[in-house]
Amino acid sequence: MFLKVLASLSLFFSTNLFFCQSLSLSLAKSKTTYEIGEDIELILTLKSKKQTLICKDKSDKVLDDNDFQKTIIVNCNSVGEHSFGPYILTMNEEKISSNNLKVFAVASELTKNNDTIIKILVPEKVKEGEEFTLILESNINLTKAKETKFDFNSFKNFKNVELKESQFLKQLNSVYSSSSSIKDGVTINNYVYTFKLLAKQKGNVFIDENLFNPVLVIPFSAKKVEIN
Repeated sequence: MFLKVLASLSLFFSTNLFFCQSLSLSLAKSKTTYEIGEDIELILTLKSKKQTLICKDKSDKVLDDNDFQKTIIVNCNSVGEHSFGPYILTMNEEKISSNNLKVFAVASELTKNNDTIIKILVPEKVKEGEEFTLILESNINLTKAKETKFDFNSFKNFKNVELKESQFLKQLNSVYSSSSSIKDGVTINNYVYTFKLLAKQKGNVFIDENLFNPVLVIPFSAKKVEIN
C-alpha cells in the first residue's frame, strides 16, 4: 500500500482555555470502494469544546480559529482491504489519536458492447456483517434504451434503481450522479450508481443486471463477491 502522507502529524498550537473533544478521521466521499491508484480523500478533524483554539503552522499562519480540519490524500496500489490511521497530532508533548478507516481497493471490470461501456467496482471478498460499496458507471442510462442526449426526465427514472434484497445482500442506501459533456461534437453522458450494501450471511454472490430492480437493460459480465 502506497501512501502520499505520513500517519503522524505534528502541529504547533497557541491555545486559550483549549479542551480537546475528539480527533476524527472520515472519508470525503460516501463510498468505501476505490480503484487501484485512485486518490482517496480523508478528512482529519480536531474538535474543541470551546471555540478558543488557534492553530498555526510553522509559518505562523493562522489555519483555523475553531475546529481544525486537514485534508489527507492517499491511494492504494494493490487489490484488497486497506486501513488508514490512526493519525496522531502532537500538542505540547501530548499525543491525540484518531480513529482508523477501512476501504477496499479493486480492479475495475469493463463490459463493452459496441459503443456502450459499463464499469463495475466491487470488492472480491467481504466479511459477514460488513458494509461495503458497489459502484456501477456507464455512458448510458442502464434502466432504459440508449439516448443521444441527457435529459431530466431520464434522470428521474435513473434514480429509481435499487438492489434486490436477498439472503446475502441488503441495500442500506444509494447515491446517484450524472453528467453530460460534448467532445468533438459528440455528446458524452456519464451515469454513476453507488450502492451501500450489507453482507448478511456467508456465501457467494454474482453481481449482474438481474440483481437490480428494475432489471438493467444492458447485460454485463457478472462479478463474484465472496462473503466469508
